[in-house]
Amino acid sequence: PPSPQPARPSGPDAFDDPGGERPPLEDYGFDDPGPELSSGGGGTGGFTPPGRRGAGSDLTSILAREEEVERRFLAFCVALPDTGAEALRSIDPDEHFTSALNRRAAAHLRDHLADPTAGLADDDHELRALLTELTVRASGEPGSAATLDAQRLQLELRRLDRRLAAIRASGAGGATDLAVRRQQIKSELDAAMVRAVEAL
Repeated sequence: PPSPQPARPSGPDAFDDPGGERPPLEDYGFDDPGPELSSGGGGTGGFTPPGRRGAGSDLTSILAREEEVERRFLAFCVALPDTGAEALRSIDPDEHFTSALNRRAAAHLRDHLADPTAGLADDDHELRALLTELTVRASGEPGSAATLDAQRLQLELRRLDRRLAAIRASGAGGATDLAVRRQQIKSELDAAMVRAVEAL
């Protein structure tokens, strides 16, 4: 009979074992960053500018994934209002969010995190619907300060990726320094995800 296979590591151990298969990030409340955010060799720390991605890349899907990361961050802020208030102060909605509606939600939540739908205009149905959705999602999120920090770092990593793409498209300088910064944030994100899983 075939020899029994060793048990595959799970939970935090799967992040530390390079030979193990990491469980899906969605299982721990994280978005899978996808190929454009994967670590690896090269001068940009594995960053692949949009123009160099495979022909099968779907811009609509990429933008939808960006919006989901942004909304998950906001939902965690609502779930953890004390830590969330600090996290919201640490980001720039114009830089860290790709969706105009998500930017509006972030700006509103800075002043209404304890009661997300307070202070809304009666006819602002779009923002009210989003804030209601975030409140519902917050009630079901396995929130911890470590998880929120990982969500914040995902936003920063994606912001840096967009800046790198813009620099490469324009031919402007500064890509090397930005790529070094990106790799630092990627390392911080990897560590933050381990802490978040351990806190569950």
